[in-house]
Amino acid sequence: MASLPFIGHVHALRDLKTMKLIRRKLKKSQLLLRETIKGGNFYVAHINEFEEKAVEYRMKIGAYEELSSSLIEDILS
Repeated sequence: MASLPFIGHVHALRDLKTMKLIRRKLKKSQLLLRETIKGGNFYVAHINEFEEKAVEYRMKIGAYEELSSSLIEDILS
């Protein structure tokens, strides 16, 4: 594999720095960045909004059941 030319390396480091900055800002604001299923667009929302939508989806589908205790704890004890 050929090494990156110097300018490519500089661009890669700049992009990495930008990505880390965006991650820190999202985490500090308790925001999540998700890619939509259709179209490859991005969606930013508060963590609580994503959790509410997940709960609504699980209730709507009815395919998931929340356990009152941990099965792993029962198996290990």
